[in-house]
Amino acid sequence: MSARLPAMWLVFALAAPAFFGATNVFGSLFMNRYERHPIVYLFYEGILMWIPLLLLPLFVDVRSSWMGMMLLATFVAYIGELFYFYVLGRIDVSVVNACWAVLTILVSIGGYLLFAERWSLLQTIGASLILSGVFFLSYWHRHVSVLRTMCLFFAVGIFFLPMILVQKAALEQGAGVLSVTYWSIAGRNIPNVIVPLFRAEWREGVLSLYRRTGVDFLLLVSSSILVWFLGVYCSVYAFELGYISLVQTVGNVQPFFVMFFAWLVVRFTPTYAPRELLTAQSVSVKLTSFAIVFLGLALLAAS
Repeated sequence: MSARLPAMWLVFALAAPAFFGATNVFGSLFMNRYERHPIVYLFYEGILMWIPLLLLPLFVDVRSSWMGMMLLATFVAYIGELFYFYVLGRIDVSVVNACWAVLTILVSIGGYLLFAERWSLLQTIGASLILSGVFFLSYWHRHVSVLRTMCLFFAVGIFFLPMILVQKAALEQGAGVLSVTYWSIAGRNIPNVIVPLFRAEWREGVLSLYRRTGVDFLLLVSSSILVWFLGVYCSVYAFELGYISLVQTVGNVQPFFVMFFAWLVVRFTPTYAPRELLTAQSVSVKLTSFAIVFLGLALLAAS
């Protein structure tokens, strides 16, 4: 890395979780206000997202030899996204974000095995602290099985891991940031439009949602798409500039962004409030849990 790159990767590594955190709040909002079935909601997101996806190649060369691998890896991430929405409908959105701490451990292992990044005793201790923080957060929410919650977090992380590793590998082999961003989004978006067509129940859900909603829904979906696109771009650019383990470590500030955005929505537009418990006790437990997690993340980053 050149002398100026560390500051740049950190800027983009922080911007990505801010955008993704806002997207998560949008997702929780949609699941609680409009449609609990993620496949139905994602159809509308997919239709609207194809507008920029079809226009961008007219102005920018997005061709890449990694196109096939990225499409496959992002299809796996699509399955993970459906699973993530399943979890969002059952657990507070900021609690679910603890699964990204688990993903950090998986990415660090992948970085060590595939990209010659280091794995030390400090990283082992850090990983243990991360899991301890996630366990504490899960245990406090006693209405959810601890073992079940931890398994859900690991499952979400495993689904998203291939996409991150393929993105980094493509960048290492000289693929452009915009190209990797484009195919990452396209790979996630193709099944959004196709999958709902296979079952009558999903097709009816798409039509029913259209009849039940108005312009506000389309504006919210469009805003979510824009924010998510920016998150993917910042994430890919950060992967190009820095180590994937460090970038993913910084990405775990996302729960704080989520709680902040959720508080803003509850405070100013309670009609659109996402699923999020914001009592004093809940916030204190979450902050304590995330403090433990961040101590582990700091050890991962410092080692």
